[in-house]
Amino acid sequence: DGPQKSERAIEPAHSSDFKSESQPPQAALDQAVGKVRESLQQSGSRLQIEVDQDLNRVIVKILNGDSGEIIRQIPPQEVIDLAKNLPGTKGLLLGEHV
Repeated sequence: DGPQKSERAIEPAHSSDFKSESQPPQAALDQAVGKVRESLQQSGSRLQIEVDQDLNRVIVKILNGDSGEIIRQIPPQEVIDLAKNLPGTKGLLLGEHV
């Protein structure tokens, strides 16, 4: 008599099983960004938030407060460049020529 197996049926999840997450209020976002900026200023860094007009995506950069050098960028520049170039290279990726 070995150990007994416990079997349980796994049912697929349905979209109705998940509650939609609401967006946080703008005031809460502004407050959170303010706290992050304050924390970064204390460490000698700056927070820069911008929207890439071509991709309509938010880009967050943490900069060295003295030199302005980018310490960290989300998403990374390589990902942004790839996303901008994908529509132009779609035919090449699929082996099609216009």
